[in-house]
Amino acid sequence: TKTGEVIGLLTSRAAVATRSAALASAPSTLALPTATNSFAHSVAWTRHVVNDIIETGSVHHGWLGVMTTDAPDGGAAIESVTSNGPADRAGLIAGDRITSLSEANLPTSSALVVALRNHAANDTVTIGYVRNGVAAKTLAKLIDRS
Repeated sequence: TKTGEVIGLLTSRAAVATRSAALASAPSTLALPTATNSFAHSVAWTRHVVNDIIETGSVHHGWLGVMTTDAPDGGAAIESVTSNGPADRAGLIAGDRITSLSEANLPTSSALVVALRNHAANDTVTIGYVRNGVAAKTLAKLIDRS
């Protein structure tokens, strides 16, 4: 705004062609200028980010340990799973399609990113997913992603 107030935060995620399993364990998947997926975040999320940076020097949030893309049938198609990460320990594998997180339906991969930001490290979440056409649920304990 003209008064210099922050009204939101824009971040981007690397294009699918440049993402890899190695990036799933990297501190950030922010990659400009080749990014193709942008996310506008609310002021509430921006305040959380600012407060985390002021208090701890970095941003903390719950992390599942997956790289996903939008699934044609809706949800987040898992491209890769970080070895020994929360998703791996919960039994999720590449090719699964995440359809819900803690009972919230996920129409896109971006919706998964936003839903995860509502959870902190050590939260246990229920993940609805589809594998080979069969719907199932599993529990995952998120870890800190800073």
